[in-house]
Amino acid sequence: MEWVWVLGVVALAALAALARALRRTQRHLQALQAQVQADTERQREVFDGLDTGLVVYDPDDRLVLWNRDFAQLYGPLGALLQVGLRFEDLLRHAVQQGVVPEARGREEAWIAERLGAHRHPGEPLLRQMPSGRWRRITERFLADGSLLSYSVDVTELVTRGSELEAARQAARLAGARLEDAIEALPAAFELYDAQDRVVMSNARMREMYPRVSHLLPQQPTFEALVRANAALGGLPVALSVEEWLADRLAQRRNPGAPRLVQATDGRWFRVHERRTREGGLVGVRIDVSELIAREQSLRELNTELDAANRRLAELSETDALTGIANRRQFDRRLDEEWARCQRHGLPLSLLLIDVDHFKRYNDHHGHPAGDACLRRIATELQGCVRRPDELLARYGGEEFLLLLPHTDTADALALAQRCLAAVDAADLPHGDSPLGSQVTLSIGVASHQPAAPLPDAHALLHQADTALYRAKHQGRHRVVQA
Repeated sequence: MEWVWVLGVVALAALAALARALRRTQRHLQALQAQVQADTERQREVFDGLDTGLVVYDPDDRLVLWNRDFAQLYGPLGALLQVGLRFEDLLRHAVQQGVVPEARGREEAWIAERLGAHRHPGEPLLRQMPSGRWRRITERFLADGSLLSYSVDVTELVTRGSELEAARQAARLAGARLEDAIEALPAAFELYDAQDRVVMSNARMREMYPRVSHLLPQQPTFEALVRANAALGGLPVALSVEEWLADRLAQRRNPGAPRLVQATDGRWFRVHERRTREGGLVGVRIDVSELIAREQSLRELNTELDAANRRLAELSETDALTGIANRRQFDRRLDEEWARCQRHGLPLSLLLIDVDHFKRYNDHHGHPAGDACLRRIATELQGCVRRPDELLARYGGEEFLLLLPHTDTADALALAQRCLAAVDAADLPHGDSPLGSQVTLSIGVASHQPAAPLPDAHALLHQADTALYRAKHQGRHRVVQA
């Protein structure tokens, strides 16, 4: 019988061990349950903390889940929310409580339209809430047949859209006013495009050149107008047409200070010409015959014109040395393109370009040669520009900036390499460069994508500057991306 007693002792020990194991398992399950409850509460807290209205409907279109932002969207309607509430019943409650202004007077039709859009979700809906703010509502079916609806506050975008339309209307009105103002000018006005074709002129201009005024609607080139006017006796007979035309075309390519010209009828005109940003030309002709006849009046006019020229020079956005945009124009365009890329979600890139060891160049070759070198580099860089909205500017000294709207990092890097290669191909001699016998560039590239957390345009410029510093630190004559 001893074996029976032994078996009993073993069984009791096994039962005791099993009881201890069960107690440990129970404590473990309780800890897991507490952890799951804490995780669930934390997830719910995050869910309710979102500033996006979230709601889920089951395959039978009944309310399953929603967050605090959704419950607050329709004011008193939030108190009616409960699991199992049908979407159609929710709509009818909203209409009955008057929280859908657009449904007033056509309640049933609006409910039917909304149910149709809900059951066949497509493009996001734009809706104004009872608070007056705007929401973009997006609905999507999930894999199990349930439907997720989420809404985002887009009040700022709607407001900006309204402001943009108002700006467009203001621009159209300003354009009409500008045309009226040009026609009312006591001076002759002419505008030529980049192909040197006349695209606008006022009545005074047509009166000044009656022989060819009938040709202006055909938008002829300046050269064609001159030849037609000469054929009709509109040029001084003492001049060769070819010589006069060659001189005038050269003046138009590089317009400078106002000029005095005399017409065949003896009248004197002061001609003001300026190049436009698109490469065209604006001309203003003022009849100064009476002033020419009176020397004192002419001196007063010259004083006024000199002051006007000084003001124009101060407001000029062109770099005097290279003929490209200066820092003022670049700063304005950078702010404009930054606002545009933020508004439309477009990329924006920037190249900061430095001529390697340019101080040594000036010291070795002289400053006049340095100025010529900068002009040549500006020409080579301008030749790399591909689109009319890209802007090359002189940043100061031997630094240039290339603003690239709508350009991502890959395209910006490719353009930077083209700039580097263009100056290399120009083979500009550098007699004191540690890098070799020719002038080279270092380029810093910075790109801003719509989702990138940059505070403003100056941060993008700072990134390009940092990248340029790295390019110099790594040995120059290279492109480095921020």
